[in-house]
Amino acid sequence: MDHVAVGVWLDSLRESELVNVGLPVGVAEFSADQLASLALAIVDGGMRRLGQARGWPASAMDHAREHVVVSGFRFVWHGDWKSSRNRQLRARLRVELLDTGFGELSIQVADNDSDDLVAESPPYKAYATVEGFRRSGRTLRWVAQDELEVSPYCGPRGLYDDKKARFRMGPLAPVRLGRGASPRQFVEPPLPVRVCGRGSQAPEQPHEIMAGGMGPTNGVPLSYTDELWRLFEQLDTPQWQAWWSGAPHAVLEIDAYFGPKSQGPTARAGNNVVRARINRWPKAIDRANGAEEARNDLRHLLEKLQLRFGLGPIPPLH
Repeated sequence: MDHVAVGVWLDSLRESELVNVGLPVGVAEFSADQLASLALAIVDGGMRRLGQARGWPASAMDHAREHVVVSGFRFVWHGDWKSSRNRQLRARLRVELLDTGFGELSIQVADNDSDDLVAESPPYKAYATVEGFRRSGRTLRWVAQDELEVSPYCGPRGLYDDKKARFRMGPLAPVRLGRGASPRQFVEPPLPVRVCGRGSQAPEQPHEIMAGGMGPTNGVPLSYTDELWRLFEQLDTPQWQAWWSGAPHAVLEIDAYFGPKSQGPTARAGNNVVRARINRWPKAIDRANGAEEARNDLRHLLEKLQLRFGLGPIPPLH
């Protein structure tokens, strides 16, 4: 693989967006500047393809890319100021996103009548997102005239680290300079980045089988699920993709649902995608022959698809 493959999912995923990135072996040998520039090319390319589908202005992408380069590929977030009890001082959080993927948090204290910093706490490990930084910011409070408290690491859904940090100002709490991640210089990306839209809403979407996902698996024999996962992996091979290339829809999604209502294979087609499903009731699965039943269920589903869409001979399942 002599390039970076970026697949941008254009179908609506409700509250999120999805981008897949395929990196060739050896990228870890690139310099820090090369890695930063390659990461920028990946994110920029993916966002532009997504923005094209979502109707976002290209000027916003241009501004975001320029901001990353001008800032030296560093991301620093500052929280809101909070005044001390006597209103003489104010404090805020400063969080920088490091190369590790986590944030480095510190408490900055300034005179309330100016922007001059008078003290800064030691660094603490913070969460990896701006939302996590904001959650930490809401925990910052003055506990005394010269002491503050914060929860540095605040994960999602209100999951906080039990450890709270206290910072007492004094002569040994000077403002720290030169900390955080080293700035990067933009260079020519060491590999070409190829961006392709994916999903039923992408005109460039090739014919593809996307197999995976099953549940709820309560009561399903492990021999059944293990065999089905193994067979699903085979559907990602070239011979199976070639078999599906004769279908009138580009995408074939296959999963399994284990419930008491509908039984047998089902397939729904529309908007350039076919959603096929194995439906089984766990109590009806022969526990002594789970692997064989999984193989038969998948075979019945594939035969249904073959007949419905006029496909060629079904490749062998090993």
